[in-house]
Amino acid sequence: MIVLKFGGSSVANADCIRQMTAVVRKSYESSPALVVVSAMGGVTDKLNELTAMAVAGKDYSTAFEALQSRHLQCQIDLFEGKEDQNSSIRDRFTELQSILNAISALGECSPSIKARILGFGERLSSDLIHRYWSHSGLENTLLDSTAVIRASGDPLDSRVAFQETE
Repeated sequence: MIVLKFGGSSVANADCIRQMTAVVRKSYESSPALVVVSAMGGVTDKLNELTAMAVAGKDYSTAFEALQSRHLQCQIDLFEGKEDQNSSIRDRFTELQSILNAISALGECSPSIKARILGFGERLSSDLIHRYWSHSGLENTLLDSTAVIRASGDPLDSRVAFQETE
């Protein structure tokens, strides 16, 4: 088995995801692969900015809507002009908005909540890519890393707890 890791620029938009998919298909010809994907390019920075705006009590709605629109447009581009009705993109953004609203009301954000927010990018891109591959006939299984990897220390600078990790 090989491990393939694709960073943000490799999954930045629908064209990049199609190119990455071709690489994965080619690798499947010789060996099964474990594929790891990052958030779409720039998304983690945008999530960090949204969090800072919420803490400061600033209106983050325009930036939030732009980030959501970017993900939905990528999905539409990948699914030939249609929104995948089984996608969790809207649900994830609803959850994110609820968290940001709470942060805005409190005026603070703990490190563990910030880490959770910053992880939304990877969850969004991995779900989108998983659904695209399934739609395209590429056999795959979506694995949530939080279900199998345990970490310790500061949530924003944690380390893998290897003895506890499955």
